Amino acid sequence: MGVGGEEDVLLLGMGAKNAHPFALLHFLYQRPWLRLVLGALVPLKYFHTFMPKYGLGGILSLEGKVLRVLQDPSGRTPFVSEVHVHPRTGDLLLGSFRNRFVGKVTLSALEQ
Repeated sequence: MGVGGEEDVLLLGMGAKNAHPFALLHFLYQRPWLRLVLGALVPLKYFHTFMPKYGLGGILSLEGKVLRVLQDPSGRTPFVSEVHVHPRTGDLLLGSFRNRFVGKVTLSALEQ
C-alpha cells in the first residue's frame, strides 16, 4: 500500500535513539557479558527508564532509499516498533512494544 504518493513502500518503526553524552543501549551493545548479567538481574521495565523518550519512524522505497523520516522529539510517542497504513484513510498507525496506545499520523500531516 502506498504512502504520500508512493505506490509500494516499507514502513519502519525504530524503538530507541542514542543520546549523548551517554547511550545505555550503545554501551551495553559493546559489552555482551554485562548485557547478560544485567538482563538476568534487572527487569526490562527498568531499562526503559534510562532510555531517551523519542519517537522515530521511517518510510523507505522498496530499493531501500529513505523517502521520509518521522520524528517526535517531544517524547509523546516513544518506543515506536511498528508502523501500519490504515486501509481506508491512508493514515499511519504507530505501534509500540512498550506503550499502551496506538499513535496516529494523518495523511494530511504527511503531505506538509
